Amino acid sequence: TKGVPEVSALIPAAEFDEKSLLSIAASLESSSRHPLAAAVLAKAGDGDFIPAEKVENLPGLGLRGELDGKVLLAGNLKLMEQENIFIPPDLAVPSGTLIAVASGGIFAGYIGVSDPIRENSREEVANFMAAGVIPVLLTGDNSESAKQVADELGITEVISNALPADKYAAIKRYQENGALVAMVGDGVNDAAALTIADVGIAMGNGSDAALESAHLTLLHGDISKLYEAYQLSHKIQNNIRQNLFFAFIYNILAIPLAAGVFYPLLGWMLSPEIGSIAMSLSSVSVVSNALRLRRG
Repeated sequence: TKGVPEVSALIPAAEFDEKSLLSIAASLESSSRHPLAAAVLAKAGDGDFIPAEKVENLPGLGLRGELDGKVLLAGNLKLMEQENIFIPPDLAVPSGTLIAVASGGIFAGYIGVSDPIRENSREEVANFMAAGVIPVLLTGDNSESAKQVADELGITEVISNALPADKYAAIKRYQENGALVAMVGDGVNDAAALTIADVGIAMGNGSDAALESAHLTLLHGDISKLYEAYQLSHKIQNNIRQNLFFAFIYNILAIPLAAGVFYPLLGWMLSPEIGSIAMSLSSVSVVSNALRLRRG
């Protein structure tokens, strides 16, 4: 997705209205750098909210804080379940990424957040599938939101409602089944998974934890560079094999000649001058071949 989510729906519970629901969420999100927090704060604008105190970031769940003696919660449904918050079953659930909000042990409502899919995301997924790479959508979002995005991108394998430990376990499971796994992530919740992946790839506009855990960073968060990096990695591997051939073929031919192995039978010898030229040609061949990568 573009990484610039926007609030698309406010669904307050019976005892609250849209203003109070947004105020509770903004009180917590004002302490967070998460993209979802930015969306809530942008919607709240200069609205009437007071930053919460003792705000805790609960990895994979959301935020907990205090205000006026009440415990405030904003996160996913797992957080509500963990905190024993009763959610009215008849309350409409908005599409997109879901933020559940509670105050003083009472469910306040849902905030729906949508994040447009990047224009080139479908092309990137199609390129990888054509190359024989199986794409998997591994996300902490709810199943409905994840399925919607997966369907739009043509991804058939989806793991949703995933906590950081779930993401870590999923990658470990793929690896144990013999797969080489690349993980692309940008959030704190992705850090552990990025570390264990065979190739951890962070977005340049992601969290510090993701950037520090990854092996590779896509500058400016440009997803179109992902397939380019994949292609470049194959070109580099092929180039390494070619350079090893150039290096060994000169030595395989030149060393026996320089040692006089063929002199008794064929009278062939390699003078020091010719040997030094041959070794120089070996280095020139390797360097010149490597420089071809700069031309793509």
